Amino acid sequence: MTEHRASFDATIKFSNGGDLTAHGFRVDVPSPDMDEDDIAALFVASLGLLMTDSVTLANVEIFAEPHKGTRGGPSDHGRRRPPAGGRLVLLHTGDDARFGSPAYAEGRHFLTQAGAAWLAEHDAALVGIDALNIDDTADRQRPAHTLLLAAGIPVVEHLTGLEQLPPTGAWFTAVPLRIEKLGTNPVRAFARLPG
Repeated sequence: MTEHRASFDATIKFSNGGDLTAHGFRVDVPSPDMDEDDIAALFVASLGLLMTDSVTLANVEIFAEPHKGTRGGPSDHGRRRPPAGGRLVLLHTGDDARFGSPAYAEGRHFLTQAGAAWLAEHDAALVGIDALNIDDTADRQRPAHTLLLAAGIPVVEHLTGLEQLPPTGAWFTAVPLRIEKLGTNPVRAFARLPG
């Protein structure tokens, strides 16, 4: 079977400040028909980056070349490898038509400040919730949100489709959207299910 890699220039901006630029960066890709959003997600995941605000790719080229072992890529045999095969499940549809999504399913729960503190103390890598807001919408101070971000823990709100995920084994990715900042950092969240 022919293996493929992608080459591209990239600029990543971070929500906590700063940026990263790469020229001629290469990643292993599972197929020659990957779109730029999927390549950007693989790029961010391969570097293990957090708090990305936006990813812009340029000069994207996909070509036949043996895989080199991109972390999280199709030939990565390490522990952090996403499931081989399987299908992608969109987890975040957003609440705004400008994001290209029709609707979202708002949960009726929120994270307490004590819960957020517990997650921060136990080194959570990311906190996601299927509610519109991680805090009680009546509390304008947003204590859970503020505490988690201060601890460097990204927050992904109003996720959908979570019922499609198995208890373990799915690989979560959140890719920044290419839109102007609207007071938040909107992402397209998806999971790759085990094959």
